Amino acid sequence: ASAIGFSEGDADHALACIKLAHRQRFLSGLDLTTLKRDQEDFVKKHFFQSSYFKTSSMRMPCVLKAALGDLSVTLALTGGSEELSALLESATDEKTLEETSLNSNESSYALDACNQRLIKALFFNDFNAVLKYSEKYFAHRSDLQHWLRFAGRIGDIYSTFFGGLSCFILSRKKSQPDLISRGSFLMTEVESWSHQCQWNYENKLLLLKAERSYSLGDIPVAEALYQLSINSAREHKFIHEEALAYELFGNFKMENGQSSIGKKHLDTACEL
Repeated sequence: ASAIGFSEGDADHALACIKLAHRQRFLSGLDLTTLKRDQEDFVKKHFFQSSYFKTSSMRMPCVLKAALGDLSVTLALTGGSEELSALLESATDEKTLEETSLNSNESSYALDACNQRLIKALFFNDFNAVLKYSEKYFAHRSDLQHWLRFAGRIGDIYSTFFGGLSCFILSRKKSQPDLISRGSFLMTEVESWSHQCQWNYENKLLLLKAERSYSLGDIPVAEALYQLSINSAREHKFIHEEALAYELFGNFKMENGQSSIGKKHLDTACEL
């Protein structure tokens, strides 16, 4: 699709296809080292060759800024790149997001930026930030025209999944039981997706159910659901989500007097 776009002079479409292919690789749990190399090559080529800015439409900077944001997430997990640090900072800071949210022509980028922030925050256990950007994501999304909402499907998945996990975790850490209701609402969304595509969503739903059971004090059920989520993620090849399930299961064990087993699960999460 990207080759056809370039051959027909539709650089917007071509670059958007490449960006989405990179994003799918990240969210599918594929090798981050190779992905980082490809993302860096893409950004360097199209940011440092200004011809696209001279010939393309107003949407072009949004596509490239979104690609920068995706790269910033990958670099946060694998190690930085000094050459790109200035570009990343300018394209992904909070001021840029707030300004973008006021510009209807760039509303799709605002969705991307919120989603990138919440993914990065989740991997660094900043659950308050995850919840903040999940809420911002859905606020921006409600303003989009119907045809653009479908384009945000990938963002919907992780804003819902990570947002739900954060609700349950914060309900315990901050003693805010009202967050269980919000988490449960988000969990029902994932449950409906799981009915449509069990392969993609079963492990996510099981992990949300585990966290919800833990928040409700049902320890035996939670323990069983954590293990089922790990098994499902492994079976369906979501390596990064298997690692996430091991991490949360490890925290569960540590918090419930089984520190040796908990440490083992946390070590497994790191190894994955």
